[in-house]
Amino acid sequence: MLSSTHRDENPVDKVENLRKRMMTINLLALLKRRYKYKELSEITGLPPSVLSRYTRGRMLPSDERVEEIWRSLTRRIRFEDLVKERIRPTKNGYYDVTSLIWDPAFLRLVALKVSENFSKYGVTKVFTAAADGVPIACLVGEELGADLIVAKEKREVGLDDFMEDSYSLADVAVLRTFYIPRKSIRRSDRVLIVDDVVRSGQTIASLVRLAERAGAKVVGLFAIVSVGEKGRAILEEEAIPYYSLLRLP
Repeated sequence: MLSSTHRDENPVDKVENLRKRMMTINLLALLKRRYKYKELSEITGLPPSVLSRYTRGRMLPSDERVEEIWRSLTRRIRFEDLVKERIRPTKNGYYDVTSLIWDPAFLRLVALKVSENFSKYGVTKVFTAAADGVPIACLVGEELGADLIVAKEKREVGLDDFMEDSYSLADVAVLRTFYIPRKSIRRSDRVLIVDDVVRSGQTIASLVRLAERAGAKVVGLFAIVSVGEKGRAILEEEAIPYYSLLRLP
């Protein structure tokens, strides 16, 4: 049975309260993979039976209960640690993030956190590059009520009017080019650029150039993970609000 809300509740507050509830439920569901209900009960102070109903969607917690659960969980468990435990270093010095970027439950929680950070900017388009950034960009767009634009490295058959941007890959003598349909981003758009992992920063910088070439305003940059200082330095030069869940050396 779903808990009731006050009839005179402000619509904006109602949406924010619902978002906080969903974040809390998603976090509980995610933590249930590594903790038993008994352990979560010790952390939150709630009976295992109640936590089970929350995680299975059979009941939504009240606004007051949401705040209590959220505080107790985040006091004991850092979100950054949930991200870090899904990443594995590889032999060639990179990081394997596949268990992170293909986990729908985790990405839904990430999308809610991104929405919290960027909802005030009036985002109309979420912009990413094919391919690994697409899942999180889709969910972020859904949370923000914004359309999704995907820059591709090949032109689509049947479309003739494109915008493009190129840059040289730092470690190999290869030119990388992104294409988007010219009318996919307009001057009135407020764009949030999203990616899974930032290393060199060149991909996001290329997307910034494409959006600005279309006359749109880039209001934010987001990456789940940023690796090294070089990419972060490039993004900081853009003077655009930048948010990353986890920074790695």
